Amino acid sequence: MRYSMLGWHASQIVEGGKAPMSERATPEEKETSADNAHAPAPVEAPAPSISYEDFLKVDIRVGRIVAVEDFLRARKPAFKLQIDFGAPLGLKWSSAQVKTDYTREELLGRLVVAVVNLPPRNIAGFLSEVLTLGVPAEDGGLALLAPSRPARLGGRMY
Repeated sequence: MRYSMLGWHASQIVEGGKAPMSERATPEEKETSADNAHAPAPVEAPAPSISYEDFLKVDIRVGRIVAVEDFLRARKPAFKLQIDFGAPLGLKWSSAQVKTDYTREELLGRLVVAVVNLPPRNIAGFLSEVLTLGVPAEDGGLALLAPSRPARLGGRMY
């Protein structure tokens, strides 16, 4: 089973919908995953190769979190993040299932990396405009991706 700490999953982006039936959780897996929310996730096999032109279609930019709100309607503990990407993108909202890994204070002012050219996604009545990126942490939680040194807002990953 695949997990998405941020509310989206690569299969939903590539395939445009739900994960294939073979990758969906059974009721037993859902119960087990809830009990082991911070168990180290298995490392996934590499995705199939894509062309460089396909990679260039994904617009990944640096932004700064300027507002953090509780997302009470989310099924899993989450925050609504308002992220400033500078001109010309401006402010965008993202739903992020990071509430068990980061406090509001840790998030506010933090630089993050997000995909900005996916269609908005309605998550429990909230329109998530960008996909904030993260990876599994050593402790089984989530580590948000961020530049290793100060970066320009809106700077595109290459």
